[in-house]
Amino acid sequence: MKTLGFIGTGGMGSGMAANLVKAGNKLVVNDLRREQSKGLESQGAVFKDSPKTVAESCEIVLSMLPYNDAVRAVALGAGGLHEAMSGAKLWIDFSSIDKKTIIGVNAELSKKGWTVVDGSAGGVEEAAAAGTLSLWLSGSKAVFDEHQAVFKAMGNKVLYVGELGNAKLVKNAMAMFAAVTHLTLAEICSWLKKGGLTEDTFRTILKNSQQDSVAIDRIMEIVVSRKYKPRKSWMPKDVGFGLDMAREMEVPMPFVALAYQMFSIAQATGMDGYEATGIACNVCISRFLTYLLRHRPKEYPLVFDKRGFADWRDVVDLLQERFDDVTEDDIRAVVTDSKKQRFELQDDRVRATYGHSFPVELGEETAQPPDQLYYGAARDLAESMLRNGLKHRVRQYVHLSVSAEEAESVARRHDPSPAILIVDAQSAHGEGIRFFASGPLYLVEIVPAKFLSLR
Repeated sequence: MKTLGFIGTGGMGSGMAANLVKAGNKLVVNDLRREQSKGLESQGAVFKDSPKTVAESCEIVLSMLPYNDAVRAVALGAGGLHEAMSGAKLWIDFSSIDKKTIIGVNAELSKKGWTVVDGSAGGVEEAAAAGTLSLWLSGSKAVFDEHQAVFKAMGNKVLYVGELGNAKLVKNAMAMFAAVTHLTLAEICSWLKKGGLTEDTFRTILKNSQQDSVAIDRIMEIVVSRKYKPRKSWMPKDVGFGLDMAREMEVPMPFVALAYQMFSIAQATGMDGYEATGIACNVCISRFLTYLLRHRPKEYPLVFDKRGFADWRDVVDLLQERFDDVTEDDIRAVVTDSKKQRFELQDDRVRATYGHSFPVELGEETAQPPDQLYYGAARDLAESMLRNGLKHRVRQYVHLSVSAEEAESVARRHDPSPAILIVDAQSAHGEGIRFFASGPLYLVEIVPAKFLSLR
């Protein structure tokens, strides 16, 4: 029996840690939100207030963290592993991050006598709880061989994948493969349904073909049942890491980039509250609805009033004509549940709240903006914008976000690592630039270059 430390006890981490307890190990844990660890504490785990004190209380530290910065903080921040004066000197990190980060923290921790092993986990929260994850590990082969019992407590498929950092590459690669697969299956099923072949029939065809696999059948099961699990998908983050590295390596990945854009659209439009299959299916509805209500396409003769409203029944009919199995409740959920407030439903009329390419009286009053607003742009366009300012092109207005994170989420549709421009909104407003509040955005006709800077 070992005394193990586990840092990061969210959805995946709590399941992995619980299986270490079930295997007979003593456990000390840490999480920024202590409530995340309460379930493990009820199973006998002991909570510690910092990564440092976790390390000083155990033989091996394991972690499952959400972001690069979280991994750096655990390793090198105040109260981090580097400050531990005794206890563990082996850290096995399963976080979904990029290779560059784990290589960087290893370089620093090795100066303090630490050995870092890089891990990644394939599977969802249910697999973590069941101990049936696929685990990929890289770094010291001797450490991998020595601690098989620890790994097999958490996963039923454990592979060594070579030098430190490779496990992160594998995670990124599997996410890229899964993203393309999810979107491909959702798109093909929509096309087949229109042609007269049901998703259930196509699922049976796949199961009896050379394309049959556990992963594909899991996706098809969800597509057929339409029971999308309401939880955030981390897939776009891992795909983004892979695309960032591909750009540095000058390796073109057009299909993965297209899949990434679709998931970025989900994030930017508030449609990312489901796992990947739900995103893939619901984004199709959201994109078509946006096309109808923002751009008044000639091939779909909706009648709009001067404020951009169209008849709800006409819109529902067009969507159901395109997507045979979509219900009115499905469409209403897309309209009303969007975190970005992209649509407005008033009685029996519906409209897009912003982004129109045809003249619309949105009915906003000028608004007092916050001190700063943000605009995300593809990096190759940022320099031109800083010189020439921001101008609306096809749309009626330039759309500005209230946070850099929101601006980045929107801009990822065009660039996985966009540039973020800071708008000195107070100064612009003081010089007569009109701002309009619309849902979560501020709209403006133009932002002169003197009010822009690069974040």
